[in-house]
This record gives sequence, C-alpha cells and structure tokens, in this order.
Amino acid sequence: MKKMKWLAVLLAGVCVVVVAAVFVRNKLVGPSGWAKDNTINQLKATMKNPGSMVIRSSYLLSVAGPGAQATTLFLCGVVDAKDDAGAYTGGLRFVSKSIDDNDEGTFDTVAVAIEDPAQKAQADGQHVLSAFETANWNAHCVDAAHPALAPV
Repeated sequence: MKKMKWLAVLLAGVCVVVVAAVFVRNKLVGPSGWAKDNTINQLKATMKNPGSMVIRSSYLLSVAGPGAQATTLFLCGVVDAKDDAGAYTGGLRFVSKSIDDNDEGTFDTVAVAIEDPAQKAQADGQHVLSAFETANWNAHCVDAAHPALAPV
C-alpha cells in the first residue's frame, strides 16, 4: 500500500515536470519559435519522406501591423527531402505566414506555400518569374540582406 502511494506521487511529479517543461519551452521560444515549429510540421505533412526533411537557408522577417496590435512573421527558406529513389531532390523554396495577435493573445500559422518545380521550370524557360516567386517570395521574403529574385 505504501509503495502504491509513492508510485502515484512519483507519477504525478513526473507529469507536472513534463507539463512545466513544455510550458517553459513554449514561452522561451516565443513567436519566432512557434512559427518555425508550425512551418516544420506543415512542411513535413507534404513530404514523401518526412523523416529525411531538411531546411536550409531559412530566415524570418517580421512585419508589425498598424498600432502594433499584430505582427506578421514570414519564414522563408529552402526545404529538401529524399524522393522515392532515396536521393535528395535539390530543394524547393517555401514561405510561411504566421500572425501573432497581441490584442487577442493568439498565434497562428495561416499559410505555407512551396514552390512548384514544374511551374518554376516553365517560368525559367520563358525567362520570367514563376507565380510563386512573384506572389510569395518577392512579396514577403525581400529585405536588405535578401534581394528580390529576377527572371533567369
């Protein structure tokens, strides 16, 4: 009987520590960490081999809304994963959009767009920007360190 009480106390203690650790981690990473976590989860859901997924050259741009009531975070980068043959594909650009609403106390990743390789190849063949490059990359991923894309 005494052992059961100690076991129950021990299990309750472990549960409290785990919940506290998750809470502290979420508070420490903040909106930029939440945007990255949400984006990774959504990207993995689109991959043929999510366990092999790697993100390269990613960066975060933050745009404050009017009156600083909401901040929009854009995570831009290149995602790569192995194909059916087990080789990495070379990577595709992606852009995610997350909104941190200070007034409402909410955070949500509202969109994740990935470059379509067929559209990219067609646009390159015509020496124009693809729809993804125009509507997503150049619209949200350009700053002083990351210039806009130009037709090839």
